[in-house]
Amino acid sequence: MKARTREKGYLEIYAVTEASDGTWEGGWEELRCTPLGKLVSRVPRSAFNHLLHGYSGPFMEALGIGPQGALLKLPSTRCDKQSGCTLYDKRRCLVGSPKLPWCYEPAGIKDLSAGAKRTGSDLVFLWKQEVYVIAVFDD
Repeated sequence: MKARTREKGYLEIYAVTEASDGTWEGGWEELRCTPLGKLVSRVPRSAFNHLLHGYSGPFMEALGIGPQGALLKLPSTRCDKQSGCTLYDKRRCLVGSPKLPWCYEPAGIKDLSAGAKRTGSDLVFLWKQEVYVIAVFDD
């Protein structure tokens, strides 16, 4: 979604729902306790609702780091599929590359399932597109 804030203008936001027991929806749950999941800002539902009604102050206070900051805090800037990938190029298979291949998977995270790696890739590509990924929890 696209939302207007007084503080930063328009922001692209991707909201993940956090259940009352702390779990995240769908495939995002596997990322919750990983280094990638810890970079996703947790926002109270009340602050998110305020944003939807045009009052951005509480949302901006809860937002945390932006997409570029999250990319800088990744455990590794390299792709996890360095060996054996036919598209691997040491100059392009880095998070900072403007031509990051579609098959990129974040490195430096152990014991992730194939689905969690795909969700992690989606998260990195959202951040590269300047999208704020948030987990909305009930307060």
